[in-house]
Formats: sequence, structure tokens, C-alpha cells
Amino acid sequence: MSNVPNTLSFVRAAAVPIMIYLAWIGLSAHYLILLTFAMLTDALDGYVARKYKQVTEFGAKLDSWSDFALYLSVLVCAWLLWPDMIRREAPYIALLFVSYIAPIVFSHAKYGRFTRYHTWAAIVSAVLVGCSILLMIKGGSSRPFQIFTIMFAIAGLEEIIITMKLPEWRTNVPSLWHAMKLSRTLHKQLQ
Repeated sequence: MSNVPNTLSFVRAAAVPIMIYLAWIGLSAHYLILLTFAMLTDALDGYVARKYKQVTEFGAKLDSWSDFALYLSVLVCAWLLWPDMIRREAPYIALLFVSYIAPIVFSHAKYGRFTRYHTWAAIVSAVLVGCSILLMIKGGSSRPFQIFTIMFAIAGLEEIIITMKLPEWRTNVPSLWHAMKLSRTLHKQLQ
């Protein structure tokens, strides 16, 4: 299915091996430019899909896998380019990783499928974490990264609670409030 949001997600996934190569050969400035571009595609694909009514299950799946590849590669590339920063921020990086993986694992355990909620909190906190990583890499304070990582962890907890509330797997659930409303509707339909 070819449309603009899916193309943005595909481009993000395709950028991952190039970013790893750039980090491997030590071209940090080039890496940061491509990372910034990839993060912009992450911020835009969902917005474009909703605005132009091009939301599909395939698109949500492609977006999720592209995000997974991008954010996993950031860890690898940061280790290659800035190992001291990775060591210094290891507890927050671990929290970030667990907060990203735990909702996925929890959903797979319950539904046999991965989460694709794309909650508002997850989107906002991911963008803020991404921006704070760029700031930190450029020599800025690590405090924003630490704060936004905690926000990201709260967003991950929201996704786990959404999974607990929903009786069946769903995609694109913007918030816990929406999940509770949807849960009530689904329970009424099942009665």
C-alpha cells in the first residue's frame, strides 16, 4: 500500500542502515543530519495519515517497525559515536528501553500481537526524548533527556494500562481515556 505516510515510514526504515554505517565510520555530523530527518518522518507520518484519512493497519504496522528499527539503531550509533555519554546516561537509557519494550511484550502476552496504540503521550514524549538526545549530543545538558525519559516511562505505563483495559486488540488508541470509553462500548456489545 503506497501512500505518503507509508512512504515516510519506509524512508525512516531505509535510513537505519545508512545511519549505522555513518556512525561506524565516525561521521557524526552526517549521522545527526540523517537522524534528524528520520525523526521528522516519525513525527509526520501519523499526522499525515490522520489528516488525509490514510490510516491503515499496514501503515500502523510499518510505522511501529520503522520506529523500532530507528530507536534501536540510535542506541547502537550513540555507542559507536559517544560511548562516554552512553555510560553516563545508562540508567536512563535502560529505563527508556524497558519503557519501550514492556508495553509491546505485555500486549503480545495478552493478544498475541504487538501494541500499535500511538498514544498522544507516547508521541509527545518520544519527540521530546529525540530532541533532548540531539541537544545532549551537541553538548547540552542531560537533564531534559532525563526528564523526558521519565515522561516516556509514564507513557509506556499508560500503554500497559490500556492493554489491561481493552478486552481485544486495537490499534491507534490515543489515550487511556479513549481506551476506557472503547472498553465500555466493547463490553456492551459483548453482552
